[in-house]
Amino acid sequence: MQTMQQRRAADALKRVEEVKGKPFDDRFKAYVQAMPAMIHMNGLGQTAAFYRSKSGGKDSGAKAYDAVYQILSDWLTGKGQVYQTSGNVPCQDLLEGITQETAHKYRLAEAEALAYLEWLKKFAEAFIEDKSNEPASPV
Repeated sequence: MQTMQQRRAADALKRVEEVKGKPFDDRFKAYVQAMPAMIHMNGLGQTAAFYRSKSGGKDSGAKAYDAVYQILSDWLTGKGQVYQTSGNVPCQDLLEGITQETAHKYRLAEAEALAYLEWLKKFAEAFIEDKSNEPASPV
């Protein structure tokens, strides 16, 4: 049986491998690196809403924001996670869980998001090469 840390690491590695090599992977890396600080400053809800709002376009930045948002949403609404269900109904999206569940679940989700993002950051740093000398800005 795997520990929670092993489950987080395995999922994060799989997700980074899916993104690696795509035209937006360098932006993905920068946005993953910026997300934990944004969560600490603004909270999970505000950060998730910001990333979701930036994911609507066809450019590489929008695709990178969408990838980061979807990965975190999938993790936090997945089997055994805080937002697996909203009431008795399966939760399909992170923002749905955030807006419909209790403050206690929100705090648990925020802590889980930060723990998961540590693995996602480590694997993005390890496996995604920088394409330029200057980092992509997360805003």
